[in-house]
Amino acid sequence: MKNKLFVLSFCIGVFFCFCLSDNLCGQSVFRNIPHTPNQPQERVSLVFPANDTLAYEDIFQIIDELLIDGEKKQLTILHMGGSHIQAGIFSNRMRANLLTLSPGLVAARGILFPFSVAKTNNPYNYSTTYSGNWQSAKNTQREPCFALGLSGMCVVPEDSSATITIFTRKNDSLSYNFNIVHVLGYSDSMWVRPQLRLQDSTIIDGVWNEATLSYSFNVERNFGSPIILTDGFQ
Repeated sequence: MKNKLFVLSFCIGVFFCFCLSDNLCGQSVFRNIPHTPNQPQERVSLVFPANDTLAYEDIFQIIDELLIDGEKKQLTILHMGGSHIQAGIFSNRMRANLLTLSPGLVAARGILFPFSVAKTNNPYNYSTTYSGNWQSAKNTQREPCFALGLSGMCVVPEDSSATITIFTRKNDSLSYNFNIVHVLGYSDSMWVRPQLRLQDSTIIDGVWNEATLSYSFNVERNFGSPIILTDGFQ
């Protein structure tokens, strides 16, 4: 039986979750919601189970601690859904709006998946390419042949030299600051392990975490400071 590596998701993480300039400048974060003809305006609203807004209020408390108190905290949002989440349009807009709350805010990119490897649509704000032979499993299949990850998919390389390359768009106004890359997945043999190759050809070996079924790549240890991901392809 051939040894396999199961890639469930990529998570670009950060421990330096924000940075504020000395002068805090207020700006509007409200966005106009266009009115759709023949659709009542009141239908554009948030619905809370049992009218319980406590968890929602906790989000604003964390934001206040970040912006007003200057505490080093991390706000993590899990956006669940179907193909509209895979397309990344609404979730990427939310990501962009949150980063405009104050000048100097930085954040990690968060979870992404190489959808093109699974022969399906990739979000516009980043691109993935691959080499080698890959198998894939999706939650749209009646009986997926592999365990699925957070994205509802899984890709498995068929040869040891297979690669996945991730690019961001140059016209994306967001920049991401991070010091750790997690590959959510596992290998059925310790002889097969993923490596991270950066643009300058630096190769970093991943550290296996049995508790999270993931490989961690510490990029700060190799460069002495977090990576800022700002540009890529057109």
